[in-house]
Amino acid sequence: MKTVVIAGGSGTVGRRLSEVLSEAGYTVSILTRSKEKAKNDDHFIHWDIEQKLIDDRFVQANIIINLAGSGIAEGRWTKEQKKEIMSSRLDTTELLISEVGKRNMEIDSYISASAIGYYGDGGDKLLTEEDGVQTDEFLSQVCVAWEEAAQKASSITDQVCILRIGTVLSRTGGALEKMDVTIPYGVANYLGNGKQLMSWIHLDDLCRIIHFNIKQSLNGIYNAVAPEVVSNKAFTRSLRDVINTKAMVLPAPAFGIKLMFGEMARVVLNSSNVSAEKIKSAGFKFSYPTVDQALRALYKTEV
Repeated sequence: MKTVVIAGGSGTVGRRLSEVLSEAGYTVSILTRSKEKAKNDDHFIHWDIEQKLIDDRFVQANIIINLAGSGIAEGRWTKEQKKEIMSSRLDTTELLISEVGKRNMEIDSYISASAIGYYGDGGDKLLTEEDGVQTDEFLSQVCVAWEEAAQKASSITDQVCILRIGTVLSRTGGALEKMDVTIPYGVANYLGNGKQLMSWIHLDDLCRIIHFNIKQSLNGIYNAVAPEVVSNKAFTRSLRDVINTKAMVLPAPAFGIKLMFGEMARVVLNSSNVSAEKIKSAGFKFSYPTVDQALRALYKTEV
């Protein structure tokens, strides 16, 4: 069976993806900065991005999945954080591709994460993979540079796929951790006027898309989002309904969000109406195509 090496495998997506691919019979290795972890557990391979080094066991890779990159929604974007957000994506991509080239490795496929932040604020416009950047802002610039770096993997393999990932729904990290905190206490907050559209995906569907990508040898750019797009207010109501139906749905004013988070507020206030048609046309079938299905599965609520 093929060996998959995952960069960024310790994050929410990486951990679940490791389980999914292992269950499917792949040998999965995770790149880690910890020498101790790599020494004591064969599932981990040590790498040092600053020193541009990857342990020799990296040569076992048949498939490389790059999810690496520092979090974008941890607080206000300082100059230092912006530099880290950008460099953590570009430096890891460059190292992976250069190491494969140096070692003359035969790679079946290179799969890279990107984000629907590529598009910027698209308003109500339905965005496909053929659409370019709608509003030029920091996150768009990061995604453009990230994708350009990933495309260079065409020098090491014929299969290069980039996934523009929507808001990932999971109970083990990510957006829901911040969105569901106050609902048990009676308040469900939508953001700003709540009209901005949200393109999201259940964690398991995202992992299944990556597995599908490997099996089908997909090339090019695909949006990794669920078919149903909803407003932030509608999403908040659905989340309220599965946690505490008595909670009041109230706005968190945009000016307060901007005051608290500065430029980073665009991550939650931008509108993203992103199409899933291309991945569906390739034959992928979603397990959780609607918000209600995804949330009820995550919170184990009966329909």
